[in-house]
Amino acid sequence: MDVILNIQKSFMNIFKKYGNNKLSSSLIYSYSLLDSSDIKLLLIPFLVKFPNSNSGINKKFNNMISLSICFSILSINILYDLPHMLNNSHRNKKLSLDNMFGETITQLASFCLFIESSNVILNSDLDNRIKNFIICSIRKKTINSDYLINNLVFLDKSKSSKKKCLKMDYQEKIKQIICNNIISVMIFLKQKYNNKNIYDFVDLIINQFIFTKNNNINNNLNYKKNKKHMTQLIDENNNLNFMFDILELFKL
Repeated sequence: MDVILNIQKSFMNIFKKYGNNKLSSSLIYSYSLLDSSDIKLLLIPFLVKFPNSNSGINKKFNNMISLSICFSILSINILYDLPHMLNNSHRNKKLSLDNMFGETITQLASFCLFIESSNVILNSDLDNRIKNFIICSIRKKTINSDYLINNLVFLDKSKSSKKKCLKMDYQEKIKQIICNNIISVMIFLKQKYNNKNIYDFVDLIINQFIFTKNNNINNNLNYKKNKKHMTQLIDENNNLNFMFDILELFKL
């Protein structure tokens, strides 16, 4: 797929220029940890379409936003794989970053990826006014964006309670990333948006994403349930029909 190949090429070029060292090697290796479900998240900006917008004009912009999603997702994934977090030893059938390069390098890599997710926008040739709108929208918190802070009490409980809390926090972080980037595309296309409405849609999409990612046997049943809820939301927000296409990405 050309879109994914372009993202991969851009990703590699950014970190190759920093030379041959352990940190740059870990960053380049991190891309291989994206699984098929993660890759589908990178396609989301290309599905944000409106009747009066020209999708050809914003292709370059969508590539940039997809790359930003890529950096953000990897930053979160490798951080939550750490032993004191979700303790995932493998991702995408490969050793997790901390198992390959150690915990210190992994934390540095996560920070670098997080910084690059904003730099890819700030260093672009976008009009400064649009950049400011996008960065301001990213800084706004959606519902439950402080899930972990609001549930600190569970971290002192049993291991199962801690793991459940961290899993929920991970999902909220992914929702935040996708909400921010959908809003970024809508800003670029000069479309009005409501943070709460976008979150409600993305909540269903990420729920389906997690089911698909975990190969849950009830995936199709869950998809039908999410699609039904989304239909109800569309009735109230008919300019967001593209959300159906995004949900469809995670149907098995």
